[in-house]
Amino acid sequence: MSNFYADGYAYYTISNNMGYEGDLELAMVPESFRTNVLKESLDDNSVLVESANVETANFALLFEFDGDVKKIRHVLYNCSAARPNIESSTNEEEIEVQTETLAITAAPLANGYVKARTGDSTTDTVYAGWYSSVYMPTVEEDDPQTQPSGQQGNEDDVTGGETL
Repeated sequence: MSNFYADGYAYYTISNNMGYEGDLELAMVPESFRTNVLKESLDDNSVLVESANVETANFALLFEFDGDVKKIRHVLYNCSAARPNIESSTNEEEIEVQTETLAITAAPLANGYVKARTGDSTTDTVYAGWYSSVYMPTVEEDDPQTQPSGQQGNEDDVTGGETL
């Protein structure tokens, strides 16, 4: 929230949606994500090599939460990821599973879209196809008051074109 103060009180308050930030914890970052998004390359011996001279690609993150009764599906557009942490620990009496964590930022697309999610009246076609391509909202041209309807977009419609 941003406030503009005048005469000793908040004269105008505006909510600023610049996206989301958080951590994504995985058992292991998939090799395809490392090559397509983190831009690691495979050498002639199929060893992944990270270079400081390349920029990572943006991607869309599609997901749903375990235990969600409605199984709401989400997409965060225009995501970027920091390289995963490198951590290890000594084996002790109990073996603790080591995971990899990526810091994720979802910034607005040029059209302002940051996130979409399924709702109570989402069509079966859109819901069933959620993970086959990145969902992009559409608005009918004839009536500017029309609420957005949606379609499954092609991956190139979202910056970077990669999905996780």
